[in-house]
Amino acid sequence: LPIHAVNHVAGNHAAGCLIIYSGWWFWQRVKVDSRIVWSQVSWISLSRTIQFTIPPTREGDSPRQGGIEIDFAPGLRIKRFRLSVDGQVVFDEIR
Repeated sequence: LPIHAVNHVAGNHAAGCLIIYSGWWFWQRVKVDSRIVWSQVSWISLSRTIQFTIPPTREGDSPRQGGIEIDFAPGLRIKRFRLSVDGQVVFDEIR
């Protein structure tokens, strides 16, 4: 699967769409095909577990459930990034 990962951005083509996580300047976001499906300003503590809905990619499809788990290293670098779709891990990276 094609992977896009730069700094605090990581994503994966899953469920026929592009899912991107961004944690820039304490504003955490998850985008699915350029649409924001989850966001949070995290001044005190960053969310390490995120649940979101993946909109249907084609007419007649049902929405799917997405999940992201993140472990942070010192300096807020991503140590581990795990993406799941409908409960199945589709991407797991450990740095």
